[in-house]
Amino acid sequence: MTSDERSARAPDTIVLIHGLWLTAASWEHWVERYAEQGYHVIARSWPGMEGDIEQLRADPSAITGLGVEDIVVVDTGDAVLVTTKARAQEVKGIVEVLSAGGRTDLL
Repeated sequence: MTSDERSARAPDTIVLIHGLWLTAASWEHWVERYAEQGYHVIARSWPGMEGDIEQLRADPSAITGLGVEDIVVVDTGDAVLVTTKARAQEVKGIVEVLSAGGRTDLL
């Protein structure tokens, strides 16, 4: 098979799917990168979460009824940690690993 034949059969669409606690804006640089390479890129928001992150923070009603229970959210301004109550104590382990690796800049 020649490279032209491979190119003709290669997929030309990339679909980027983000997690529930992110918006499609998390893909913006990847969308640009792949679009510049000639791909058709699809990166959509979850229904009801089409606004930017500032809008969602100002009015979180789009995500308040999602049915998620027993969640712990720690927002430090520069990072957000989301975990279940059952696993919240594991955060201590993350802190210990970062400390042992000398990454106190991340703490």
